[in-house]
Amino acid sequence: MTGPQGATGPQGPQGLTGPQGTPGPGARIITTTFGTLTNYHPGCTAASKEGLVCHSAAHRYCGAVGYATSVGIVEYSGATAVVGCLK
Repeated sequence: MTGPQGATGPQGPQGLTGPQGTPGPGARIITTTFGTLTNYHPGCTAASKEGLVCHSAAHRYCGAVGYATSVGIVEYSGATAVVGCLK
């Protein structure tokens, strides 16, 4: 017979993020700018980066560079946007 479970302690510190894996066939991670994405949808700016407007801009951008669709903006920093495109 065992006694009652004790309280869970605090979680320890998280380690460093590992390297990004290689995209599979038909997928590409493309670094661009919000200025470029604004050309595909005027409402997409660094201020609106997480909205549907920028998702639409990423989709249009991927289509223009030869891909079928986009998973949207997967990373961003300042004026830089990283877009995931799929064949």
